[in-house]
Amino acid sequence: LDASAPLLAPEGTLVYSTCSLEKEECSELVHAWTDENRDFELQRELSIFPPESRMDGVYGAVLKRTR
Repeated sequence: LDASAPLLAPEGTLVYSTCSLEKEECSELVHAWTDENRDFELQRELSIFPPESRMDGVYGAVLKRTR
């Protein structure tokens, strides 16, 4: 996120995705990062957990640059 965010155009969208199910690598990381980077707003996040999903676990977050 730190490396990609400066390259994003104003009002651009950044997608952060992992194949990890660890909160430290997913939602906790994204929420802490947006708390420190007020130019970005969390638009949506999604976690998919096996076996209910019948696929591997995945996490994704959509972040929008607001300024």
